[in-house]
Amino acid sequence: MVNRIATELEVPRDQGARILRSTLKALRNQLTLEENFDLLAQLPMMIKAVYVDGWNPTKNNWKPHSLADFFANIRTNDGDSSGYDFGNDAQTFSIVKTVFKVLNEYISGGEWDDIKSVVSKPLKNLLEQVEQELVYET
Repeated sequence: MVNRIATELEVPRDQGARILRSTLKALRNQLTLEENFDLLAQLPMMIKAVYVDGWNPTKNNWKPHSLADFFANIRTNDGDSSGYDFGNDAQTFSIVKTVFKVLNEYISGGEWDDIKSVVSKPLKNLLEQVEQELVYET
């Protein structure tokens, strides 16, 4: 998954890993405990370790009011590398869409729908856009 993201984004593998980690942590914060475990069950073993790193399940269900809020949470998760890894909101939008396109390949359609049903409306709209683009690519 990391290699695929790095290839799609044309970035070094370590940068792809940071991007994936930061995006998954922001997503994780929006999911219910049940949905986190359902998603976690479908991730590759190495990504599971990334997903649970530093996780406090009692601090879930943060709902951003906008994609800019979601992107800010991603950048916070990325720390000092955030400017380099994500750039401005337009760049972050494109990067996050790529991460979700790759993630979509690893999880079932039912789980994708479950995730969309519990995240904030701005993120749901982004996930639906990713879904539509995947349909057009095939």
